[in-house]
Amino acid sequence: MKTRRVRLGKYLTVKEKYLKPIFSGEKITTIRRGIVVPSSKVVYLRSNGKVVAELEIERVKYVRVEDLTTLDAIKDGFKSKKELLKNLRKCYPNLSDNEWVSIIEFRVVRKIYDEYTHQDTRSPVEIARLGLAYGLPSNEEERRILALIVTIGDLKEVAVRVGGIDKYPLIYKIIGRIERELYKMGILTK
Repeated sequence: MKTRRVRLGKYLTVKEKYLKPIFSGEKITTIRRGIVVPSSKVVYLRSNGKVVAELEIERVKYVRVEDLTTLDAIKDGFKSKKELLKNLRKCYPNLSDNEWVSIIEFRVVRKIYDEYTHQDTRSPVEIARLGLAYGLPSNEEERRILALIVTIGDLKEVAVRVGGIDKYPLIYKIIGRIERELYKMGILTK
């Protein structure tokens, strides 16, 4: 079978059900069939015909389906490789184990407008940056975590660096508290 090659234009389209995991940082990749070559480092995230965010493509990795890992599944918002494969086969019914797929890793640069909450929203990186700028970390550990979020951008990688993937909920708790403080201070508005 000939390998499918596709050029990714300025839009990356996803189903609506993936927006919440993308905006929360739970899903930082998308896996597409074939060899997908981005034409730009910055693309627009589109869902239901609407542009909802601006993304920066951080890297693209090409692997065969059989070589996908549990970490690939977690970065794509799934709990296991088995769950990821089930989902991929639902999207691509004839997908075989020896076919190439592209793992497109991205970060949300900015949310354009959240039509579901009708709020101007910020990414965790922006919240961390603002939290540091306004001196909101309550202790040295929070300051270190926020600095890592700004530097790395990948919340799961930050969790691993500060003690393991089980630290992920702690990171979200910190980001949530900082975001609430920024709203209270009037720096972020609803």
